[in-house]
Amino acid sequence: MSTFDTALAHVLKWEGGYSSDPNDPGGETNFGISKRAHPNEDIKNLTVERAGQIYRLEYWNRIGADNLPAALALMAFDGAVNQGVTRMNGWLAQTHSVDELAALRAMRYATVGNFDRYGHGWMRRLMDTHRASIALEISHV
Repeated sequence: MSTFDTALAHVLKWEGGYSSDPNDPGGETNFGISKRAHPNEDIKNLTVERAGQIYRLEYWNRIGADNLPAALALMAFDGAVNQGVTRMNGWLAQTHSVDELAALRAMRYATVGNFDRYGHGWMRRLMDTHRASIALEISHV
């Protein structure tokens, strides 16, 4: 399995399926792909394959994940999906450490206005991503 496939499986585990949470600023989402960011996509009927294409083009490629060590690529990809590509590219310019990137992500979560509603889940996701990144690092040694 490629690093992208491993990272995509991880992200999809956390993003889940179809949702139309009125409190989610992205609005209608499926596999983490939002209608707000992808107004021309049929979100309700989005396939895993199409979601993977979008993730590769708009997240994985835009953060240059193919040029990162596998562990960092996983942490950065999950962060790009959950916290934004632009923010992730800025953080990647500052660090190439999985631990430091996890810390930057945690600090950002703590400053978001709806942390009280979503923070517990975000932190669980971050800790799981950190664990998966370290496991991937060990497996590539």
